[in-house]
Amino acid sequence: AQAIWLKRRGPNQVPLTDRFITYSAGIIMLRFALLPLLAVPLAAQSFGSLFVEALLLGSSRPVCSTMESGHPLPPPVCSTSSNDQRFQCPVPPHPIPPLAFLKVHKTGSEAFAALVSRLGDRRNLRRMTAPCTPTSHMSKNLGWPGSFPGPGFGQPQHQYDYITGHAIFDEGLFRQYLRPNPFFITTLREPGAQALSAFNYFGKSTFGKSVRTWPQYLDWLASQQNRSSSPWFVNPQAADLGWYRWLNTDRTVHDKDNSTVHRWLHSLGEPLEVNGLVLLLEYIDEGLV
Repeated sequence: AQAIWLKRRGPNQVPLTDRFITYSAGIIMLRFALLPLLAVPLAAQSFGSLFVEALLLGSSRPVCSTMESGHPLPPPVCSTSSNDQRFQCPVPPHPIPPLAFLKVHKTGSEAFAALVSRLGDRRNLRRMTAPCTPTSHMSKNLGWPGSFPGPGFGQPQHQYDYITGHAIFDEGLFRQYLRPNPFFITTLREPGAQALSAFNYFGKSTFGKSVRTWPQYLDWLASQQNRSSSPWFVNPQAADLGWYRWLNTDRTVHDKDNSTVHRWLHSLGEPLEVNGLVLLLEYIDEGLV
């Protein structure tokens, strides 16, 4: 209610003390409103709430004016030594690198992508979204399950600050569309749990009544020879991270070729080990530290 009241009256009509109370109340409410949506364990909740709080306070400019008896005062000169918030100089938010969130389906990626998007919105950063069409606006689908970035994009010119959409990872193109020196983030999950989650979520709309049980699904999966016909189910985590794009084929013939698999994993080392972060859903507490 205070937030709505603040929005309607405008920042110049609200005393500083009321603004401080409103911001504090808003932060407290966000702690309880956002965390259930993230569905993270209890130990990670403190990090999540502090993360949101840091975004709000780190990006907000302290107000240097107040209102007395209905007459706004001119803003005073900012000071770097005053303990009074009214006179403190605005502190710019800490700079962050360009962010590339590699969305791996059914690994908790939607929640983390939302955090990255909120950070980008708060910092007024430019997100890479698919061009508007008559039926969609600012689509999150960047060519998936086909090649990144899909149709409609111009030539890459390092023009974006972050990527969070549905996309098959292509390190070279990601770097070309993002500003220099991006930071890469992704989430992964134990393969069996991820497969079960994908079956429960996409199975009914995909198979109808033809595949109803888990054993039937495993038999069907073993028969698949081409990833493109079933992008949600056939080796999906590796596929989203660019395995079949790296092979330049949708055939699953190399899925059990250990030598080829290790060469591909080695190619992911620079973006994800040297200048990136891999979060495991089963160890989300440790990953958020």
